[in-house]
Amino acid sequence: MNTDGRCGRRRHLVRCGPILLRTAGLEDMLAGLAAASDDRAQRWLGWRAEQICPEPLRTRCLESAPRGDRAAGAGKTGSHDYFAALDRGTGLLVGMVGIVFAPDRRRHELGGWLAPASRGRGLGAEMFQAAARLAHEHLGIGELSAGTEEANIASQRSLITAGFGPGSGPDPHVLPNGRAIASRWFQHVATARLCREGGVRKWPVTP
Repeated sequence: MNTDGRCGRRRHLVRCGPILLRTAGLEDMLAGLAAASDDRAQRWLGWRAEQICPEPLRTRCLESAPRGDRAAGAGKTGSHDYFAALDRGTGLLVGMVGIVFAPDRRRHELGGWLAPASRGRGLGAEMFQAAARLAHEHLGIGELSAGTEEANIASQRSLITAGFGPGSGPDPHVLPNGRAIASRWFQHVATARLCREGGVRKWPVTP
């Protein structure tokens, strides 16, 4: 059921507490890259060097509210979908989440990161809660997995606060830069619905 309004084909919008989560547009994606390009974020994300947003572009992207321009991703279950978490008061980027098919194509995985100014404020839990709601109520996903590095206690606390319970996944997990990490996995399970159709969809979804 569409409880948020303004959802359309390949575009989704969820309001949850202080967070507005929307299908990422081009400016959202650029701000999201900037939010993940500092050393602290990359300690956990482990991206390749060519994925990092350089200064001074990084600072400029995080100091202005991204416009809600056309969607940058495919915006449908089974594709690589990215969603921008915005502060409902200021419009500034809080963080980004991605909901993608796992390599085994049997489940969906959630990943995400916070912008530097949003860390340590409890917004990770708010963002993951909004992402779980979007996955279940808008994308028709019944079971959502999320993995973190074993040492990333802050991320684990955010997932638990957002309602994620123990789950399973690959251990060790290999980051894009090739670093293998010991991982801990979580899952969030709920009835799967599609916001445009208002019906229940069986999981897993075949792309």
